[in-house]
Amino acid sequence: MAAIAESAESPDGLVAATVGECGELRSLWLDPRVYRNRDAAELAGDIQQTVRSAAALARRRAYEILEPDLPPGATVEDADLVFDPLLTAIDKITGTRTAAPPSCWRRA
Repeated sequence: MAAIAESAESPDGLVAATVGECGELRSLWLDPRVYRNRDAAELAGDIQQTVRSAAALARRRAYEILEPDLPPGATVEDADLVFDPLLTAIDKITGTRTAAPPSCWRRA
Protein backbone atom coordinates (compact mmCIF):
# COMPACT_ATOMS: atom_id res chain seq x y z
CA MET A 1 0.00 0.00 0.00
CA ALA A 2 2.81 2.42 0.82
CA ALA A 3 3.98 2.11 -2.77
CA ILE A 4 0.78 3.66 -4.11
CA ALA A 5 1.41 6.99 -5.77
CA GLU A 6 -1.07 8.44 -8.23
CA SER A 7 -0.77 11.60 -10.28
CA ALA A 8 -3.22 13.90 -12.01
CA GLU A 9 -2.86 16.92 -14.25
CA SER A 10 -5.11 19.92 -14.64
CA PRO A 11 -7.02 20.15 -17.93
CA ASP A 12 -4.71 22.93 -19.16
CA GLY A 13 -1.59 20.95 -18.19
CA LEU A 14 -0.24 23.73 -15.98
CA VAL A 15 -0.71 21.93 -12.64
CA ALA A 16 0.29 18.39 -11.72
CA ALA A 17 -0.01 16.65 -8.36
CA THR A 18 1.06 13.29 -6.97
CA VAL A 19 -0.52 11.81 -3.85
CA GLY A 20 0.12 8.74 -1.71
CA GLU A 21 -2.15 5.90 -0.62
CA CYS A 22 -4.13 8.07 1.79
CA GLY A 23 -4.42 11.03 -0.55
CA GLU A 24 -1.56 12.93 1.08
CA LEU A 25 0.18 15.34 -1.27
CA ARG A 26 3.66 14.08 -2.20
CA SER A 27 4.51 16.52 -4.95
CA LEU A 28 3.04 19.53 -6.68
CA TRP A 29 4.31 20.86 -9.98
CA LEU A 30 3.39 24.23 -11.46
CA ASP A 31 4.33 25.13 -15.00
CA PRO A 32 6.03 28.56 -15.03
CA ARG A 33 3.30 29.73 -17.42
CA VAL A 34 0.82 29.42 -14.56
CA TYR A 35 1.83 32.89 -13.35
CA ARG A 36 0.93 34.67 -16.60
CA ASN A 37 -2.39 36.46 -16.30
CA ARG A 38 -3.61 34.07 -13.62
CA ASP A 39 -6.02 34.85 -10.83
CA ALA A 40 -4.85 33.47 -7.46
CA ALA A 41 -8.29 32.04 -6.65
CA GLU A 42 -8.45 30.30 -10.04
CA LEU A 43 -4.99 28.82 -9.50
CA ALA A 44 -5.94 27.62 -6.01
CA GLY A 45 -9.06 25.98 -7.43
CA ASP A 46 -7.05 24.24 -10.15
CA ILE A 47 -4.58 22.95 -7.55
CA GLN A 48 -7.37 21.69 -5.29
CA GLN A 49 -9.17 19.93 -8.14
CA THR A 50 -5.96 18.34 -9.42
CA VAL A 51 -5.08 17.03 -5.94
CA ARG A 52 -8.65 15.69 -5.53
CA SER A 53 -8.39 13.89 -8.88
CA ALA A 54 -5.09 12.28 -7.88
CA ALA A 55 -6.54 11.30 -4.48
CA ALA A 56 -9.52 9.63 -6.18
CA LEU A 57 -7.11 7.62 -8.35
CA ALA A 58 -5.10 6.59 -5.27
CA ARG A 59 -8.27 5.54 -3.42
CA ARG A 60 -9.38 3.45 -6.41
CA ARG A 61 -5.94 1.79 -6.58
CA ALA A 62 -6.01 1.01 -2.84
CA TYR A 63 -9.54 -0.37 -3.23
CA GLU A 64 -8.39 -2.65 -6.06
CA ILE A 65 -5.59 -4.02 -3.86
CA LEU A 66 -7.84 -4.53 -0.83
CA GLU A 67 -11.00 -5.66 -2.64
CA PRO A 68 -10.52 -9.39 -1.83
CA ASP A 69 -10.41 -8.48 1.87
CA LEU A 70 -13.44 -6.18 1.86
CA PRO A 71 -16.97 -7.17 2.81
CA PRO A 72 -19.27 -8.37 0.04
CA GLY A 73 -20.91 -5.45 -1.71
CA ALA A 74 -18.32 -2.88 -0.68
CA THR A 75 -17.75 -0.19 -3.28
CA VAL A 76 -14.87 2.19 -3.84
CA GLU A 77 -17.11 5.04 -2.65
CA ASP A 78 -18.28 3.51 0.64
CA ALA A 79 -15.55 1.08 1.70
CA ASP A 80 -13.56 1.92 4.79
CA LEU A 81 -10.13 0.94 3.56
CA VAL A 82 -8.69 0.93 7.09
CA PHE A 83 -11.26 -1.00 9.14
CA ASP A 84 -13.18 -3.09 6.59
CA PRO A 85 -10.27 -5.48 5.83
CA LEU A 86 -9.73 -6.00 9.56
CA LEU A 87 -13.41 -6.65 10.20
CA THR A 88 -13.59 -9.04 7.26
CA ALA A 89 -10.59 -10.98 8.62
CA ILE A 90 -12.28 -11.21 12.04
CA ASP A 91 -15.44 -12.48 10.32
CA LYS A 92 -13.46 -15.21 8.56
CA ILE A 93 -11.76 -16.31 11.78
CA THR A 94 -14.88 -16.29 13.95
CA GLY A 95 -17.42 -17.28 11.32
CA THR A 96 -19.63 -14.35 12.28
CA ARG A 97 -20.48 -10.97 10.82
CA THR A 98 -18.81 -8.12 12.70
CA ALA A 99 -20.75 -4.90 13.00
CA ALA A 100 -19.37 -2.17 10.79
CA PRO A 101 -17.83 0.91 12.42
CA PRO A 102 -20.11 3.93 12.68
CA SER A 103 -20.63 5.71 9.38
CA CYS A 104 -18.97 8.83 10.78
CA TRP A 105 -15.67 6.90 10.71
CA ARG A 106 -15.94 6.30 7.01
CA ARG A 107 -14.26 8.56 4.50
CA ALA A 108 -16.50 10.94 2.69
